[in-house]
Amino acid sequence: MGTYYAIGIVKKFEAKAKRAIDLPSLEKAVGERLDLSLFDLSHADGKLEGKLKPGLFEEHIEGFVDRLTEIAPDSKSIVRYCFESYGTDIDKYDSEYRRMRIPSPDGQSVDVRADMVLVFIEGKFMAESFSVEPVLMNWLFRHSDFSNPLAGAVASGIIG
Repeated sequence: MGTYYAIGIVKKFEAKAKRAIDLPSLEKAVGERLDLSLFDLSHADGKLEGKLKPGLFEEHIEGFVDRLTEIAPDSKSIVRYCFESYGTDIDKYDSEYRRMRIPSPDGQSVDVRADMVLVFIEGKFMAESFSVEPVLMNWLFRHSDFSNPLAGAVASGIIG
């Protein structure tokens, strides 16, 4: 085993602010990182929980991987490895726990704990700290026209 860079799709998450904030502010903060329309949402005890809507992954994962392949055609076999191995069944994919900290509109932070399924893994490397790039990658997927709804559920980071 080693340490790798991965891109994944958030399968489920739980978000809670450090101090109590109203639900619209909590949703606005999390909505900067994840497209909440892709998730079945529930609210309890000041938390926002979401589960990726049924069928969404199955319907869009092949197109998502195809789009990644268009961006990196020289790495087609690496980009397509997980899809070729596991197909459209989200439960067959390896998953990784992710923790994200998001600023809320009132200046406090929101902790998001998420399970992401790994759709792309690359590069064995060593890093002491790696916090800015995963946030940038997530934001770029969320706020650019990737032409696939799963882009709104992308998380990235170091695994292993």
